[in-house]
Amino acid sequence: DAELMRKVILGYLSYGLGLVGSVVRQVRDVDRIMGWGFNWAPPGLLADLIGPARAVNLLERAGLMVPGVLTAAAASGAPLFTEPHADRGRFLFA
Repeated sequence: DAELMRKVILGYLSYGLGLVGSVVRQVRDVDRIMGWGFNWAPPGLLADLIGPARAVNLLERAGLMVPGVLTAAAASGAPLFTEPHADRGRFLFA
């Protein structure tokens, strides 16, 4: 079960954050589309929760594409999810 969840979540991070620069301008754009358009946890939020450096490591170990914005966040320590007034908990309910 854990391996399946890793593949799903990591695939989502790789795909969603990989759209930055080609389909959308910034992480905030893909976060808004996925979070408010589809009511899924925004990929930037998930990456921040995992930790950008750890997410990079997990993606590399899974053989998935590591988006440049994630590598940059891991190097700088800057958060990816930048919605200041968003209720982060709305995406993380059980």
